[in-house]
Amino acid sequence: MYAWTASGNSSISFTPNNDAQSDVSTLTATVPSPSLSDTTLTVDYTVNNQSAESPATKSITVRIFFYTVLRTTISAPIGSNYGYDLRLTYDIYTHPGASQIVPPGMSGIPIPETVTLVSSNISGGTIHTGSGTTDANTEFTDRLALISNMPLPPNLDEIDDQDIFASSYFIRYNTIEFTSTTATVTNNGPYN
Repeated sequence: MYAWTASGNSSISFTPNNDAQSDVSTLTATVPSPSLSDTTLTVDYTVNNQSAESPATKSITVRIFFYTVLRTTISAPIGSNYGYDLRLTYDIYTHPGASQIVPPGMSGIPIPETVTLVSSNISGGTIHTGSGTTDANTEFTDRLALISNMPLPPNLDEIDDQDIFASSYFIRYNTIEFTSTTATVTNNGPYN
C-alpha cells in the first residue's frame, strides 16, 4: 500500500493513490509554486505487512508551461513547385524561474493551436500544421507553407493570428505574414 501526499500546494492530486498499485503515481497540479522547492511530496508505504520506518519525502517545484521561444527555422524542399515550406522548431519554458524543459524532457505534450485569418489578398493556399505534440527533446515543430504549381503573385499578402498552447496553457501569440517569398513570424508574447 502506497499513500502519497503533498504539502505546500493544495492543488496537487495523485493517480493512483492509496492502494497496492500506486508505487508509481502521476502527480497533477493546477497551481504553480510561488518559489523553488516549496512543495514537499511524501509517500508512506507498507510492503509485505511491513511499514516504512519513516515516509520518503522529496522537495519539488510545481511548474506550469509559461512561454515558448522559436529556436530554428528550416526551409524544406518543394521540388519543382513555387513558394516555400518552412519548419519552425520551438522550445518550451516554465514558471517559476523561466526554465527551459530540457532533454530528456517530456514527449507527447499536446500542443494545440488556433489560427485566425486577419487579412488576405489570395483565396486559400497557406498551410498550418495544426495541433501536434512535443518530441523526445521536448520541442515542437510548426509548419508554415505556401506551395503552388504556378508562380506566386508578387503582391501576395496574408496575415494570420496564431495562438499556441502547451496542454491547456497559453504559451505564445504570433502574427504570421505570408508573402510571395516567405512567411514572417512576429512574437506577440507572452514573454519571460
